[in-house]
Amino acid sequence: MLLAIDCGNTNTVFSIWDGKRFLATWRIATDHRRTADEYFVWLSSLMALTKTEAAVTEAIISSTVPRVVFNLRVLCNRYFDCRPLVVGKPECALPVAPRVDEGARVARTGWPMRWAPLAVMVAMSSLWISAPPPISTWSIMTAPMSAV
Repeated sequence: MLLAIDCGNTNTVFSIWDGKRFLATWRIATDHRRTADEYFVWLSSLMALTKTEAAVTEAIISSTVPRVVFNLRVLCNRYFDCRPLVVGKPECALPVAPRVDEGARVARTGWPMRWAPLAVMVAMSSLWISAPPPISTWSIMTAPMSAV
């Protein structure tokens, strides 16, 4: 099963994907000081409490907070015995080329900064996306905050 980790500035979301659906999803406050051991104690406790039985064999990390990625990688290596894919790294080829509207901010990876969660969802579900979101959603996603 796949452990998908989406790390944003405020929350980090952990989801277990079995290839067809999400078995569970949990959130924790993003903190660059949190260690791999702390992540594991928290995650394994929640898995036990919710009776989520998942043998994680793969992992993918999407993060807008570079300082957190190291400990998330250690978590995957140490406790799940897998090397995680990290969105934005060369070895993490995604099946969709990003379409960026003129004026949208783009991260160093070439992906629009607000697309990190989409990248994880694409990788988790192996979907091929042929079109951007509907224009109303797309306009909100790329509009300056003052226009929303």
